Formats: sequence, C-alpha cells, structure tokens
Amino acid sequence: MKHYALLTMMLCLVLGVQAQQVTTVRDGKTGKPIAGATLLSQEPRAFAVTNAEGQADISDFEGSEMVRIQCLGYEPVYTSYKLLLRTETGITLEANTINVEEVVIAATRWRQRSGQQPAKIISIRPEEAALAEPADRR
Repeated sequence: MKHYALLTMMLCLVLGVQAQQVTTVRDGKTGKPIAGATLLSQEPRAFAVTNAEGQADISDFEGSEMVRIQCLGYEPVYTSYKLLLRTETGITLEANTINVEEVVIAATRWRQRSGQQPAKIISIRPEEAALAEPADRR
C-alpha cells in the first residue's frame, strides 16, 4: 500500500513539473496584448486561442514547421515552433486597414418614402467616414 501511495505521489510530481510553454501575441504598433488571436498548425494538428493577456499555450505545437497566427483586423504571421520558443517578447501582428467604398445603413419598421421620414436622410462618402481603424488602434 505504501508503494502505491509513493508511486502516486511521484506521478503527480512528474506531471506537475511539466512546464507550460506560453507565447504572447501583441499589437505591432501599440505593444498591447491581443486577446482572441488564433494559432493554427496542420502538422501536428493543433489550435490555441490567446487569453485576455494575449497569452497562449504552445506546447501542442511541438515540432510544427508552420504555425499560423491570426486575428481579425491584423495581417496573419507564419512561423515555426522553434522560432516561437526563441522569441522572448512574443509575436507581433501588424494591423491591416479595411477599405470601404460606401456604407449604406437603412432601418425601418415599415415601408415609407424618404419624404415621409421625420429625420433627414444623408449620404456619406468614404473620405468623410474615416472608418479605416478603430479608435483603440490609433
């Protein structure tokens, strides 16, 4: 019985010592962590999502030659598991701009002509909208 208890304690100790390999994904312009960025690998099949601090466990990616790191509003980055381990500051993603030529927003509960609307209807050109980046990425 003592042997089983000792074996169980040693097994728990070995499993607890296994270190988690973590990388941080940051905004290239501000240096702030990016929450919700995804890390993908085909060989071995692995997937991870960054937490609120921009951190993700990369231990499942061991041996991967190509890891894709992406997030909506940023250019994807391709790297290997070995390079992920070497980068002490983490991975930086560069924001990409989304060009919109025209945006039309129309909401009504029933059909009405524009002359019957109580509010004024206007059109906005792309130059006036300036929707290239959200305020927190400037």
